[in-house]
Amino acid sequence: VSRTATTIFELPVVSAQAMPFVERVVEVTGGRYTAKDMERFVLDGTLVAWVIYDRAEMIGWAASEILLYPQKKVCSTPFLAGDRLADWIDRLHQRIEEYARSVGCTAMEGWGLRAWVKFLPGWKVNYVALSKEL
Repeated sequence: VSRTATTIFELPVVSAQAMPFVERVVEVTGGRYTAKDMERFVLDGTLVAWVIYDRAEMIGWAASEILLYPQKKVCSTPFLAGDRLADWIDRLHQRIEEYARSVGCTAMEGWGLRAWVKFLPGWKVNYVALSKEL
């Protein structure tokens, strides 16, 4: 895959083409979200959706949100699914960082599998999230 052929852009809707990636994201949320939730949050602006194409083929989908903490405005990207991640994750990260700076964020954060750390140089693991079903 040629990195120069990869295109990343913001999309204000969840397209039918993106749904297989959205479903992959939903599978790992522990029942917290459905695909319809994702679609609604993108449409109402709660989430910013990012689509990743290699030429005409969609190969990834991600969603970010802006979090307002008492002392920081943070861009969080807790939702990401795709194929050939190593080919485009650095470009996606760069694009989201540009977006975060443009809206006044002073930090970025995300949640995901521990294995993602190898794809994100400069990032550190701050904590481990634990959960338990009741």
